[in-house]
Amino acid sequence: MSNKSPVSVSELVAKARAALNVELESVWVEAELFQFRGPHSSGHCYFKIRDEDSILSAIIWRSTFIRYKNLKLEEGAKVLVRGSFDIYAARGDLSFIVDKVQLVGAGSLSDKFEKLKSSLKSEGLFESLHKKEIPPYPQRVAVITAKGSAACSDILSSFKNSEAPISVELFYVQVQGDSASKKITSVLKSVDETKPDVILLSRGGGSLEDLWSFNEEDLVRQIFASNTPVISAIGHEVDYTLCDFVSDLRASTPTAGAKQIVQGWVDAMTHLDSLRRQLVSLSPSEKLKNILYRASYVETKLVESGSMLIRWKREKIKRLGYSLLQTTPERCLNRVKPVAASLEASLRAASPSALLERGYALVSKKGDSQYLRSPGQVKIGDEIEIQLFSGGLSAEVK
Repeated sequence: MSNKSPVSVSELVAKARAALNVELESVWVEAELFQFRGPHSSGHCYFKIRDEDSILSAIIWRSTFIRYKNLKLEEGAKVLVRGSFDIYAARGDLSFIVDKVQLVGAGSLSDKFEKLKSSLKSEGLFESLHKKEIPPYPQRVAVITAKGSAACSDILSSFKNSEAPISVELFYVQVQGDSASKKITSVLKSVDETKPDVILLSRGGGSLEDLWSFNEEDLVRQIFASNTPVISAIGHEVDYTLCDFVSDLRASTPTAGAKQIVQGWVDAMTHLDSLRRQLVSLSPSEKLKNILYRASYVETKLVESGSMLIRWKREKIKRLGYSLLQTTPERCLNRVKPVAASLEASLRAASPSALLERGYALVSKKGDSQYLRSPGQVKIGDEIEIQLFSGGLSAEVK
């Protein structure tokens, strides 16, 4: 007998389990489902995987199977499974614990995705010529997303931080599960009928199975038929759904989608703030303030110079004496009049009414208080209002 102390069966099983975990950890296996009868009453799936030469017991726990209940897992199906080995200590049974599963061949979700994508693309649903322009300054924004989700929170935070003058309407809907796609399609159709300026369709990231609701044909066709521009902000940057291809704009994340909606407002507010600062710096009062500030600064420096202090005071007394001799109400008034007239002329020239009087005009879209800055803000058939120095005109864009 060896000098080493014998181990118990439990210790031996523990050593075997540890050795398997160290050697293999998590691994992908291509196999055929064998003796698969669906979930047990507990929700777990006990079955076997096999190839031409070997058979191995396998388990999918209930928490994992919930994610894959939409897959057509059945006897004889070809699958790719990922998992790791475990040993049931009570019986010493070796099992492969599955944490991910994909169908291989015609029944896989990825294959279904590519086939439907190809079919819809051949119909022209993804063509850029069908995509509607996202309005640069939307006022009513409809957001379709899951209630209480991280995506919803990120979107609202982005809108709030932008300080854009928009009205946000939230439409909560189930975004995952068997009936999710039908519910999203129904909500999208109802929201489109309310005629918002733009619709943001969003949810957080996930696997192909998690995001499958956004790959259903009915939802894709509803987005295509929508009269309202639709922004698709589904998942993370690496996630793609068929909704991304048919939507009028695809955003890499929910946050990116929200920022895209308010970007026009942010740019406009930044530009207006820059113009305001320029106008303030050019105003007569601001120029006078700067002159007085510089004069005060120079005066202070002179006073602080000890060697010139007495001389400065003497000169100042002389100037004051001379000013008193020269100062009469009539002379003061004559000196002030040209300055006042010049300032009045400058103020009049800078006023809006002066601009209109010189032939300029202010143009706005009918019913909109914002003045037009570029032709791209209107389209043919829009009615516009033209404000002149005296009265105004109405016109239609041709």
